Amino acid sequence: MIFYGFAFPWNIFVLYERKNFSAGRILDFETKNPIAKVSLQIFSKETKPVTSISDQNGQIRFDVKPGRYNFKIVSSGVTFKEDVLALPVEINNDGYLEKNLYLKLRDENTQDSSNLTNPFD
Repeated sequence: MIFYGFAFPWNIFVLYERKNFSAGRILDFETKNPIAKVSLQIFSKETKPVTSISDQNGQIRFDVKPGRYNFKIVSSGVTFKEDVLALPVEINNDGYLEKNLYLKLRDENTQDSSNLTNPFD
C-alpha cells in the first residue's frame, strides 16, 4: 500500500513533465514547416563532432552532454538564413535542441558557386 501511495504521485509528475516537454525542431524559415532528413553536426572545443539526422517532425537528438555547442549543416538541400558557417545551439538534458532552428531550403535549380573551381587555372 505504501508503494502505491508513492507511485501514483510520481506517475502524475512524469506525465506532467512530458506534457510540458517541447524539444526544438528544424523548421523552414519561410513556411515554418518541419524539415525532415536534415543532417546536422554539433561540436565544441571539448568534444568530437557528433552528427545526427532530423526526423519527420523536424526533431533531432544528439547523444551528448547538455550544454552549448556549435552546429553546422551537413545536408546539401538547406542553408543557414544568415551567411555563416556555424551557429551556437543549446542542447538540453535529453539531447534535444532547446529552441527551434530556422533554415532556408535551397532551390534545387540554383547551383552553389562557393564550391566550384575554375577549370582554366
